[in-house]
Amino acid sequence: TGSIVVTDLDSQDANSTTVGSLIIQSGGKFTIGSDDSLVLQGSATTLTVNTGTTLTANGSLTVSGTGYTNNGTVTIGSSSSITYNVTSASLTLISSTLYNNLTLSGSSTTFTAPANLTTISGNLSITGGTFNPNNTSVSLTGTNKTVTGSFSFYNLTKTVTATDSLTFAAGSTTTVTGVLTLRGTSGALLTVNSSSGGSIATITSASTSARYLNVQDSTATNTTVCTKGCTDLGNNTNWFFGAIYSGGK
Repeated sequence: TGSIVVTDLDSQDANSTTVGSLIIQSGGKFTIGSDDSLVLQGSATTLTVNTGTTLTANGSLTVSGTGYTNNGTVTIGSSSSITYNVTSASLTLISSTLYNNLTLSGSSTTFTAPANLTTISGNLSITGGTFNPNNTSVSLTGTNKTVTGSFSFYNLTKTVTATDSLTFAAGSTTTVTGVLTLRGTSGALLTVNSSSGGSIATITSASTSARYLNVQDSTATNTTVCTKGCTDLGNNTNWFFGAIYSGGK
């Protein structure tokens, strides 16, 4: 399928393209527009961003093979969809404070969050491999978003000021080793549920702060207390809905 090579002082746009690799040489600039897509489907390193170069991903980017080499500047836009479909044993995601839609796929790959990651504003999916949160504190923003697959997080936060939902895939387990914060506001509840009515999604958290929620089809492996403004919509286990919890069952 060949390669795209962006040379010195050259600026190119992706349009909608499938190639084996993208190589941005010194001084080059490459932009994936918000309505464009670039699929890199080679078997080796498919993305190379050299020193002094720029890659801007506002649209859809798929990185395959063994991953990428980044010694330049990569900007991931707020409307982007980034897919890592790789064969390497481990891969640290491209450094960015923000990802929008993020899909991870690798049969035995350990995907590590970049140390500066703070926000995921779109849908989050893992269809193969495992996710290492790298001690990051991540906020899930955006409206009516879905987490597909079993993820581990360090600190995870979803707070809203307008009615919203956070859906976990049925049959999945989301693990938070630090603090899980799930909060709506009075008159604007956050619904926490599974992707299939009647089927359970499991949440494991060391500590939880929960208020103003609708909860349905959720199992908490540790007793989770929703302290104020919460509604039990049914088929929940180890959730306690009330202002005071004294322990036990």
